[in-house]
Amino acid sequence: DERTQILAGFIKPGARIIEFGAGNMSLKKFLPLYCTYTPSDIQKRSEDYLLCDLNKKIQLNLSAYDTVVFSGVLEYVYDIEDVFSQLAPFIKHVVISYVCTDVSNCNRLNEGWLSDYSKKDLKDIFTKHSYEVIDYREWRKQSLFKLRKQ
Repeated sequence: DERTQILAGFIKPGARIIEFGAGNMSLKKFLPLYCTYTPSDIQKRSEDYLLCDLNKKIQLNLSAYDTVVFSGVLEYVYDIEDVFSQLAPFIKHVVISYVCTDVSNCNRLNEGWLSDYSKKDLKDIFTKHSYEVIDYREWRKQSLFKLRKQ
């Protein structure tokens, strides 16, 4: 939960959050006051979950949210730039954990990961879609980004 606590610390009170790849929803218990939280994943784990496969077009109403959280899920996405092109018109804040190729040398194929972006690759995508990095930290060879729409 240490990584999850750090990511929750990137979120402002009162945020309207959707978490992609929510898993067991551990983020929810660390959120600041007055946040609304919607979990989503590739499989529906309970009635609260929205179904979403990030390797396909996002079919959710993104205008209902101002903050997106990706915690250890973007490694399973082929085209992160496509995801950001869908978020950019609606989402003001993005919180990410990602194992960048220049931070960790783990075997991506063995992990089942589909993408292999460096910090620079990700920052280029962020910039292209008018997001700036507000905070950056590394945790156990993972890159943690807090982004804000410019």
